[in-house]
Parts: sequence; C-alpha cells; structure tokens
Amino acid sequence: MIIDTSAEPKQKQRTRTFRKFEAPVRYSPEQARRLDELLRRAWTSLPSKDAAIAFLNTPSESLGGKPMSLALESDAGLESVKELLEVMRVAAPDQRSLQVGV
Repeated sequence: MIIDTSAEPKQKQRTRTFRKFEAPVRYSPEQARRLDELLRRAWTSLPSKDAAIAFLNTPSESLGGKPMSLALESDAGLESVKELLEVMRVAAPDQRSLQVGV
C-alpha cells in the first residue's frame, strides 16, 4: 500500500478564541459632554452626516489637529472647533438645505 505524503494537510478554520480583545473606549463624564455637544453641532452645521464624520476625523491646519481630539481634550478645544464650524456654516449657509432632501 502506498501513502501519498505530498498532499497538503487541510488547514483548520480559525476560531475567535485566541483573537485579541480590544476594550471599548471609556470617556469621562466631561469628555462625554463635550463629545455630545460637538457631534450635535457638527451634524447641524455641515451638509451631511458623512461630511460631519469626515470633518471630525480629518486633521485641520487651522486647529492644529483633529477636531474630535481637540474637543475631547478641553473646553477650550471644543470652543475652537465650534468657532470653526460656525465660520464654515456662515461661509456656505445654503448647503445644509440642499442636502436635507437627499
């Protein structure tokens, strides 16, 4: 009887048992308050939810960092991001109304 040893053994399917677990992000009450205020302001000031998410996660030269990170760090950071959102809203006031029906 001849046994074929050249055949590759079947690979076992991976299970989730040994994957790394990432703990959820925990915000302090102050950070949660600032985040809530920032998200509400961004969603009402920018033309779409996607635009708000992109703005919050993209580094801004005028702010010197990511708007969401700055707002989470301090009240002063939150205020500077809110001021920038206001400038953006005033610069393009009709964009929000154009995107609402989409």
